[in-house]
Amino acid sequence: MSTKFIVENTIKSIYKTNIKFEQIVQLFENKNSLELFNIYRQSIKFIVFNENGVKMKKEYTLVESLKFSCFYFSMYFVLCFLITVSFYIFYYTYDSGLFNVGFYIYNFVWALMNIICGVLLIKITFDWLSNMSSIRKAKEFVQLYNDGLTTIIPKKYFY
Repeated sequence: MSTKFIVENTIKSIYKTNIKFEQIVQLFENKNSLELFNIYRQSIKFIVFNENGVKMKKEYTLVESLKFSCFYFSMYFVLCFLITVSFYIFYYTYDSGLFNVGFYIYNFVWALMNIICGVLLIKITFDWLSNMSSIRKAKEFVQLYNDGLTTIIPKKYFY
């Protein structure tokens, strides 16, 4: 197996995100590599790696940052509302005695579908909240990267 493949998959299993080998080497050569790896996942949407280092994709203003945050939280509330509706439909079906009607399989499938939708929406909501990107974290990432630059000649770590 290739060393690049092993390193990429090791980092992927630790930090739960895909990082290209060249980016991993750039981050390893930085003094603040541990902190950079920790906030990489939250800032990847807003940064660009090049041969000179890391920079923001564009300059983000406070208004853009607020729009982005409002979008995330509005999606969170929409998902929570859909979860509530899904479980309420199941509760209403159970409470109104619709399971006592002669169509048992239809009612069972309807209730099971609502429970599965509710559970899937809960998973999507938690994934949405745990993978939130942040412009503030991206700016912190770029600042940490620039602060940790060394004058050491790059080594050939894994190849």
